[in-house]
Amino acid sequence: MNPDAELQKLRWSLSNGGWLPNELDEIIDIASRDINESILNIVSNAIAEITDYAIDIGAEEFIGDVDVQEIGGGFIITTRSGTMDYSTPERHMLPDLVRNGKVSEEGYKYQVIPIGAKKKVKPIRNIFNTMRDQVADQQEARASLLQNSMDNRSARAQHMASQFKSIITDRLQQLHAQRASAAAAEGNYNTGGAVKFATASEKQDAATQWVLPAKEMDMTGYIMDTNKRIEEAIRVSVDYIVSSYEREFA
Repeated sequence: MNPDAELQKLRWSLSNGGWLPNELDEIIDIASRDINESILNIVSNAIAEITDYAIDIGAEEFIGDVDVQEIGGGFIITTRSGTMDYSTPERHMLPDLVRNGKVSEEGYKYQVIPIGAKKKVKPIRNIFNTMRDQVADQQEARASLLQNSMDNRSARAQHMASQFKSIITDRLQQLHAQRASAAAAEGNYNTGGAVKFATASEKQDAATQWVLPAKEMDMTGYIMDTNKRIEEAIRVSVDYIVSSYEREFA
C-alpha cells in the first residue's frame, strides 16, 4: 500500500464536498500526519521486537547491520550487508588448543585448560530499552517530518526512512557506550566459582572432543514474517485513517 496514493484518493473523494483548495490541503496534511504517526509506531514496534529476537538467539551482529528501507511508500526491515543468516558452524577446538602445548614423555602435545575460572559477562538483556522509548523516537522523527513541506509528498516516505536510520544509529551508539560502561564496571569478567582443569591432547578424538557446537541464528524467516506484518499493519491503519476522514469530512 502506498500512503501517498491513498491520500490522493481521499482528496478526490472530498473534492466534491464543497471544500476550498486550501481547506482540502489542510485536511490532507492532517491526515498525512496521522498516517506518519501510525507508521512510526508500527515500524518502531517492529524494530524493538526484531532486535529483541536477535539478542535472544545470540545474533547480536544483526543489531549493527539492521536497516529500514522505503519501498513504494511502505517500509521493510532489512540489513545493509544483505545477510540475514548469522549462524556459526561447528568448530573443532582441539587442534588450536594443543598447537602450542607441551610435549609429553610419549611425544604427543597436550595442554591443561582451566574450566570455570572466568565467565564472560552475559550481554545486558535490556540493552535496547532505549529503543522502546517510542515517545522520544516519534517526537524526533515527527518534528523533522513537520519541517518538510507536506506538498512535497514524494519525499515524505524517503525522509521518514532516513529518520529510522538515524534512530538506529543513535541506539547503536548508546549500545556501544553501555557495553563499554558494563565492561569497565565488571572488569569484562565475572568469577565463575571453583576452578577445574581438563587436559586437551593429541591423543583425543578431535571429531568428538573439545567441539564447539554450531549455532542456528538464521533470521531470514523471522525478518520476512515481520515485514509481512508491517505491511499488513500499515495497510489496515491507512485504510482506517482514510475512511475516518471520508466519514468526517464528506
